[in-house]
Order: sequence, then structure tokens, then C-alpha cells
Amino acid sequence: MKDSGERQTYPSGAQREPQKGRGNFHLLQTEAIRRLAIVLEKGAEKYSKRNWEKGLPLSRFIDSTFRHLLQLLDGDTSEDHAGQAMWNIACFIQTKHWIENGKLPAELDDLYE
Repeated sequence: MKDSGERQTYPSGAQREPQKGRGNFHLLQTEAIRRLAIVLEKGAEKYSKRNWEKGLPLSRFIDSTFRHLLQLLDGDTSEDHAGQAMWNIACFIQTKHWIENGKLPAELDDLYE
């Protein structure tokens, strides 16, 4: 078990490592996460589960994000454009992370070609 050596002590006497820098997951917006999960469900039905994890160029996520945001601003209600935009940004972040850590090929980072 990793140990920073730092401790936060609670009134009960229990101790844990400090939370700083690890995220405040209890502050996540539940409706946004629910809608993201629905977009993932629909994508799994259309393409297959985890299809996007095989690797798509980063530009595809950026282009799709902007298309959905423009449709949202135009008042198009044919699908959850906010949820779709959020999905694209989430996948962009994860794909970029995987590229930087060698899980996906560097060629997928095509933003500055």
C-alpha cells in the first residue's frame, strides 16, 4: 500500500492520508454523469461496448464536440447534444491520457498535423 507519510486525523481518532489532489468525487453532478452513462449505453448498442477505447483520432472528438454544441445552440432537440458533447470531451481526455501513457499510439494525436 502506498504511503505518503502524511495523516489527517478525524474527531473519532481515525486517520487517512490527506485528500488534496485526489478529487472531490462527492461533488460530481449526478444528472450529468447519468446522461453520460446513457450516451455510453447508446454507443455500446450502436457500435459495441468500449468500441471507442480501441482508439480514435483526437480530432474526431473535437469535431464532434463542436457539432453537438452548435446543434444545442441551434435548439436541435433530436438527441441529447449536451450529453454527446460531454461524452466527446471525456473520451478526448481519456484518449489523450492513454496516448501519453503509451496505451494508444501517438498517431492518434492528430491535432497539430
